[in-house]
Amino acid sequence: MTIDSYEAIIATLSDAEASTALQELEQKLDSQPVLQTLIDTYLRDGISLVLGAGVSSSCGAPSWTELLLRLHAANAKVGGVDLSKISSVYAEAVASDGPLISARLAASGINDDSSRFKGLLRTEIYSQLTATRSDLVRELARLAQACEGHSGVRGLVTYNYDTLIEDEFDELGRHYTRLDRTDRGVGHGIQVRHVHGFLGRSELPDEWVVLTERAYHKEYASPFSWSNIVQLNAFRESSCVFVGLSMTDPNLRRLLEAAKQTATPQHYCFLRKTSTTALQNNLDAAWQTRGRGKGKPAGKEWEQVEVRFRVAAAMADASRAAALLELGVHTIWYEDHDKLPPLIKSVREGKHGGAT
Repeated sequence: MTIDSYEAIIATLSDAEASTALQELEQKLDSQPVLQTLIDTYLRDGISLVLGAGVSSSCGAPSWTELLLRLHAANAKVGGVDLSKISSVYAEAVASDGPLISARLAASGINDDSSRFKGLLRTEIYSQLTATRSDLVRELARLAQACEGHSGVRGLVTYNYDTLIEDEFDELGRHYTRLDRTDRGVGHGIQVRHVHGFLGRSELPDEWVVLTERAYHKEYASPFSWSNIVQLNAFRESSCVFVGLSMTDPNLRRLLEAAKQTATPQHYCFLRKTSTTALQNNLDAAWQTRGRGKGKPAGKEWEQVEVRFRVAAAMADASRAAALLELGVHTIWYEDHDKLPPLIKSVREGKHGGAT
């Protein structure tokens, strides 16, 4: 059946079938038991935090896509002509090449290790941070205030270049040690490892960055590279909690698969549920492109459409969860990003509530 209208969507399932399927799928996506297991693990054995771009985005830092767009704009000059105003269109034109190749194009002609490149990245990462502190970063830092060792947070791995989590540790008086690519570091407290490099608000000693395809390949070409070893050790030796990650990165999934070949602890990730609004908008855009846009139905018909959208979204999320479980990762779902900080807080306080 060709799905080219809301009427066709309604016809895919009877109302009874849609209701039954949605109920069963929502039961599969119930995160309360998984959240309780995570709380028990945090209190008894300890966990490692693994942080991604979503954590930094909560502070106003650019997402990966936004960062690439800004790099394109910063370098958009040809023959002395400033092309920055059309850089967003250019970025769309190269988007199909993938994020790593797009990053390489954005940094074309720039040495990854150059101070100019690092300075440009520093500006783009920190220039538009929000004035208020992020609830998510605050809750993650508080979660890590528990003594590392056999309970609480044992260590922290981050894929982010920024030092926002360390800034929050400073605010809370939480001791930490940022270890470099040879795991050299001084001081005490929780160990923080930036596996793709780091850049401070102002220049810090031993800064480094893995952004472009060239740098990425160099870092991950060897199975014994520092970044690979750090991730594998974390995945093998402790229960990891992934926050701010889509869990779709092929390298991450490859390392999880490799770690799972030996006896490993259970891991957990927090993921936002698929948005039914986004599904609707995507379909509307596709239909408009093909000249088939017909407007939304009203009343009972729209209620029927919404239920079927919810079924499709739940199917997608159930598939995502099943694939991650094969990698040893249990999923805790939430509806909107503002629901995530309270979930992190519930782990710290040792009581669940709010997971969906």
